[in-house]
Formats: sequence, structure tokens, C-alpha cells
Amino acid sequence: MNRMISLFLLALALPLTGQKKTSEADMYMVFNNNKVYGAYCGIAGTHPPSRMLIEKFIIDQNMTQINEWQNSPNSVIRTYAAEALIRLHNEGMKLSEVELIFISEMKENDELISSCRGCIHSMITIREALYDYKLKGL
Repeated sequence: MNRMISLFLLALALPLTGQKKTSEADMYMVFNNNKVYGAYCGIAGTHPPSRMLIEKFIIDQNMTQINEWQNSPNSVIRTYAAEALIRLHNEGMKLSEVELIFISEMKENDELISSCRGCIHSMITIREALYDYKLKGL
């Protein structure tokens, strides 16, 4: 557990050290140990580590990392990537045709993923997870 927390803090601190990209080893924790989509989870209302990272990628408009997440074998990570692309599009970023197709496919995906919202943890479809995220202007 302490190693997981250390890797997560390192992943968040890397941009402060001047490194532009989080290493594969540092991202191991996110891709392999965190498979929950959501926000404000549990009694403490804390974000899953992947939520914290995707929020940073959105703020930084870090398309390199978002596109890596888009190609992840982890369905939860891909769901975060789809959400990020929709939000960036709605803020005015032009997306590629490949990114728009990815969003469309994810919004129709009925694969079940683990989700949290507050104290409630459940299995929902990717379609349900992305339901509130609409592409403006399309």
C-alpha cells in the first residue's frame, strides 16, 4: 500500500521536476491496481488515483497521455480517456476523426466496469458511465 501511494505521488510530482512524461513504471499503479471509474468515492469522498490523473491531463491539455489512455487495455482507463476527450472538445479543442470515432464507440459500449460515486460502488456499463457527457456541436 505504501508503495502504491508513493508511486501515485511520484506520478503527480513528475511535472514539477521538469520531466514531461510519467514513466511506464510509475503508471503501473494506475493501470493495474486502480480499476474504478468515478469521483468522490467512499465516506471520505476521495477521487480514485486515475480520476486525479485524468483531471491533471485535462487541465494541462496533455493529449499525449490522454491518447495513451485511449489505447489502454484497461476499460476503466479508456472510459476516463473518452470523458477527457469529450470535455476538451466541449471546451473548444478540435478532435481528430479517430478520437471522435473512439468516443462514439465508447458511448455505445455495454461492457461492465466498476464504478463509484460517494459510498455507492457498483458495476455499470461504459455507456452509463459516459451518459452525462455529450459532445457539443455534433
